[in-house]
Amino acid sequence: MDTGLKVIAGLLCLSYETIRWHLVNLRKEFDVHTTRELLFAADIPVPADPPAVRFSPRGREVMELFMRGRTYREIAQCLGISLSGVRRHREKMLWQNNCESMLELIARYRAGCAGARNPDQESKGALCKLKGE
Repeated sequence: MDTGLKVIAGLLCLSYETIRWHLVNLRKEFDVHTTRELLFAADIPVPADPPAVRFSPRGREVMELFMRGRTYREIAQCLGISLSGVRRHREKMLWQNNCESMLELIARYRAGCAGARNPDQESKGALCKLKGE
């Protein structure tokens, strides 16, 4: 079971199955396959004072590639680091920002980026293009 969904179910006093059912229906409604895609497909209102998200420079690169749907292996290849290095960056980002899942971290990051710059823009140099793009 997904820890994030269990937390949401507990906070809303609903069963895990009910939360899961609603998530599946939302994915169908927005025609997406993952919860990460759902975050970008839905027009989610941004809080007035979004929580600050902290990243190292390399952590920000890993996060932006992760948000583009890259796998750990693709991120490692793109940035020239090991697969375990990508996993360490992920764990460090979760720990620094007191998040339990990448979904929560992406939501916070996206809320913090609203109005600043479009996180879908390609940064020069740091973010590579992989085959098939």
